Amino acid sequence: MFGDSVLLFTDNNEAGDHVQPGFVSSIQVHDVPLSAGYLEALGAPGGDGIPTTVVVPVTVLSRRPTADAVNILPGTELEIVLKLGSEAFDPGEIQPRVNEETLSPAIATADGRVTVKAGLPELDPRSDNTLRLDDTDPAQGGEVSLTWAFRMAAYEPDAVLEEQIRQNLTSYWRLDDGQENPDAVTMLDAVGPNHGTVGTGVALNWWRLARLKGCRGRLRPV
Repeated sequence: MFGDSVLLFTDNNEAGDHVQPGFVSSIQVHDVPLSAGYLEALGAPGGDGIPTTVVVPVTVLSRRPTADAVNILPGTELEIVLKLGSEAFDPGEIQPRVNEETLSPAIATADGRVTVKAGLPELDPRSDNTLRLDDTDPAQGGEVSLTWAFRMAAYEPDAVLEEQIRQNLTSYWRLDDGQENPDAVTMLDAVGPNHGTVGTGVALNWWRLARLKGCRGRLRPV
């Protein structure tokens, strides 16, 4: 297939100034993308050539929550996707845990991948938590554990606020305060020097915002 010499990684450079001579002990060509686990199993370069028989471990493709994730909300679903290795692997032995509490996962296998899903238990706001995934992989010598941490968001349910939001209420100013004379209506900022006064224009019957929080504009009554 190859002669005494061959061009590798020439970058289509016809001038040849990117070409340097070198020596390699062996070359492998694969017709499929190699997984991270396969590349790791190949090991470091060596004078004995690239291994032709490789024991590939199960590897983690993705996980949620991720390692050291913050602001995780209640109801977030745990999801871990594993890439199968070269040895026999039983997905039924996968066991996720949160703070040593055993979860009941839903496990699906397709296209050489194993997807693990489970609901997180009720966790306190701002709490630091530990996730652990246990399984058995003969390529790694048997039992394997992966551990990482995440932090819950600073959520604190507010029943009053939730009810207001459901009513589409964002703010409420009681401008007339039951007074007969609208020109007597005032609204003052009790905190700081930014006093505000609300009055009406006599001709147009518009609320005029003379000065409120340092801003100028107009408010129309509803």
